[in-house]
Amino acid sequence: MFIRLQAWVALVWSVRNITESALINDYESLIREYGKDYTSSNAVKMDKVVLKQFFEPYPVKTAFFENLQPFDWEGFYRLLIAYGQRI
Repeated sequence: MFIRLQAWVALVWSVRNITESALINDYESLIREYGKDYTSSNAVKMDKVVLKQFFEPYPVKTAFFENLQPFDWEGFYRLLIAYGQRI
């Protein structure tokens, strides 16, 4: 007997806008150069076609939410230290 359950799946990730400022762009360069697995694990953008193919025949709905995070020196330093521990 096959029981069909209704369920939802939520995929959530964050993508940085590296064109926002020179500091963020330089920070991204540092992570790419010295981070162990950043380039292989970095999700640059969501590919709607791939998602649709993966979940076929079920419908895919997407929503985008802006999450502004001030990127000052303290935030830069904390993130760099966090990535530095993985270098």
